[in-house]
Amino acid sequence: MTVADGRTTFPLDQHAPEYRQRFEELAGELHARCPVAWSDKHDDGFWVVASHERVFEIARRADELSDIAEEVMAQRAADRVGETVEVLIEEDLGGQLYEGRSAHQAPEVDGVTTVASPVPLAAGDMVGARVTGSEGVDLTADARPAPRRPGQTR
Repeated sequence: MTVADGRTTFPLDQHAPEYRQRFEELAGELHARCPVAWSDKHDDGFWVVASHERVFEIARRADELSDIAEEVMAQRAADRVGETVEVLIEEDLGGQLYEGRSAHQAPEVDGVTTVASPVPLAAGDMVGARVTGSEGVDLTADARPAPRRPGQTR
């Protein structure tokens, strides 16, 4: 367990064999030393709440914490402007606009990326796109031209 950026970090990887083998020991350490910790495993990391008291406190503050989470996620989306992302196209919205998800956007729980493309796209296409804006957690992006293959004329 370490402290960085004002938060206690605990290297918890619930997918590792060690987690299953040492669950009681790890849970005991969390309960004793830090009822709320940060794990940097898996994508962008996650919070670990290890005491019943903290779980109930968080449940009572759910609306407040949800608002904070929305603000943080919206800021993270805004920070992606200018980045290039790979987008899996899910739907043709018409007017050269397509809806899809980039790697950090899980279905039904995260935002979407609306891609503008002069080239027709279809559900299932993977397209590189430059993020041009955000609205809340959703991104807007412009499709990037696919690199030409040797011998390709257009």
